[in-house]
Amino acid sequence: MRVLVTYASRHGSTAEIAERVGQVLRVVLGMHVPDVQVDVVPVAKARGIEEYDAVVIGSAIYLGRWLRPARRFLRAESARLRRRPVWLFSSGPVGAGPGQGDELSELTELFGAKDHRIFAGRLRSADLGVAERTLVRAAHAAEGDYRDWAEVTEWAGQLADHLLASQAMAH
Repeated sequence: MRVLVTYASRHGSTAEIAERVGQVLRVVLGMHVPDVQVDVVPVAKARGIEEYDAVVIGSAIYLGRWLRPARRFLRAESARLRRRPVWLFSSGPVGAGPGQGDELSELTELFGAKDHRIFAGRLRSADLGVAERTLVRAAHAAEGDYRDWAEVTEWAGQLADHLLASQAMAH
């Protein structure tokens, strides 16, 4: 079984969430499936998704939207994504905010995603450019790491359970 976990991350928080998802999938699937392969790569380096049995795609959310590289990946791979199980996740400094529901619901429906989860992210002023710091100040967003690693781990475990159940039904 081959699983692709791919992501778009501006300051590393979403990449770290993707790494955790990949790690959990490797461990859980590896206990039950011989020769499991879970690749965790940025969307800019994701190639050959037709070789994967399932795909997990994540993006940071900025101003209520997924990052452009993630949106491009979805458009470019849309036909192949519809032919396999897909899960989506988003991350932002404090989770879902106003205006995010429409695009995220549309993405979930477009690919028939099994699930779309929104995780809180991390906000470090040192990572931000001048324009981003201005937006953060205007929004009165507090610096900090809001990621709930237990929630991320639990969700990844659910994905693994789903994949194992699907594989058992196929045999």
